[in-house]
Amino acid sequence: YYSPNIFTPLLMGALQDTFSASSVLMVVIFLSSLTQLGFGLGCQLQSLPLIMVSRGMTGIFYEAIDMGSIPITAPLFKDRYSLITGFTNGFLRLGSVCTFVLSPYMERNYGLPAAIWLSCVVGLTQSVCIVGMVFLLHKLKLDPANPPLLGPVGDHKRNSSNSLLMPAGGIAADSVSPADTPPPPAARRHLSRQISDHLLTRVRQAKDLPRRFWIYVGTGMLVYTALVPLYSVGSGILQRKYNLDTRTADSLMLIPEAAIAFVAPVLGLMVDTWTVQDRVVRMSISLAFFVPTFMTLGFNSAAGFAYTAMFALGVFWSLFNSIFWGLVGMMCNSPGNVGLSVGILGCALNLGPSILLLLIGALQGRVDSGYSDVIVMCIFATLSGSASIAAYILLREIDAQGDPFFGQDSESDTAGDSRMERLKAAGSSNSLLSSSRNRRRYESFEEVMRKQKMAGIR
Repeated sequence: YYSPNIFTPLLMGALQDTFSASSVLMVVIFLSSLTQLGFGLGCQLQSLPLIMVSRGMTGIFYEAIDMGSIPITAPLFKDRYSLITGFTNGFLRLGSVCTFVLSPYMERNYGLPAAIWLSCVVGLTQSVCIVGMVFLLHKLKLDPANPPLLGPVGDHKRNSSNSLLMPAGGIAADSVSPADTPPPPAARRHLSRQISDHLLTRVRQAKDLPRRFWIYVGTGMLVYTALVPLYSVGSGILQRKYNLDTRTADSLMLIPEAAIAFVAPVLGLMVDTWTVQDRVVRMSISLAFFVPTFMTLGFNSAAGFAYTAMFALGVFWSLFNSIFWGLVGMMCNSPGNVGLSVGILGCALNLGPSILLLLIGALQGRVDSGYSDVIVMCIFATLSGSASIAAYILLREIDAQGDPFFGQDSESDTAGDSRMERLKAAGSSNSLLSSSRNRRRYESFEEVMRKQKMAGIR
């Protein structure tokens, strides 16, 4: 599941910046739904090749779906995005928890096919959801996606010359005659080459993304490299180290996910009241607490420590998750490259787990489990500590560059001023202006905006 997603979110992000973000997401979700159906049919027909292909394709699409909604939702809810991500992450984790509970129940009472088809039917409902979302976006004229960069297909002469540099929206409808013929094969090939070249150009623009974005990505990569492999190897370690049965160990592994499912919306509401600096500080502190938690799992063999450590991990993981994803709209805010930025983030979050799981597998195959389990937990602790340091570096970078705001209109010099007026209108009750330090910072808002313009951030 992790290895293919080193590449697919990046491709999807470039496509979303090139075409319509909501349309690209809808296509990916439709394809993912087909893989759910294929898996169910493969199990029903007892076709191992169909099962393997379907699950492999599901793995390829899952991170793209996870990240593909961010370029759509972040601009719409930028003032309350932590709350939105709280609900999103809460429902994501609630789905995982329900799966672990319902699947064994369905299998025990109705057989394995019923358990499999339940999962597949739930997976198919995503197609209904995305159609409803796209319909609402267009009906309410809220779709923040980029307009199509290509003109109507019939006008192949203009498309083949410089279509990707055309004004937004392409050619006016009345400029295309009904008698226009489809483009010849040579023009279609030329158009395909233009699209591929444009996508490559999008990817190359990664070097122009601001430094705070790369620090943010590095922080997330370190954390996910420590946490994601834990879900693969943690149950086995708990069984061996604390002599727990499989069901108890699996239940303990559900605690971090269950914690997010139930407290993420509340945490998101709280995070929205914090300044950007306060969020990063608390994110760094929460990551620092990961270190003793992992060390406890590595060096203490009393069962009580396992319960305590997993509950603590659930609390700090929930706090980090709410802050980190609440910041994604601010950090991935490079104008015209939001999809690319989100795609890079998705790739990075899968790169670390892909590599570390291979290393853990090699380690466990060559070292006695008593030693390898301790080494693995020490690796997790080291990664978490490094992530805490990276978050502190991110804080210093934000202090130096000023607060990043999502969704500023790069074509309007008054975007920053309008936001400043909204903040002032909120009065002293606004949490962003609740301290003298923040009041001083916003009094010099125009200076910050000038620096951001000079640095190319806007």
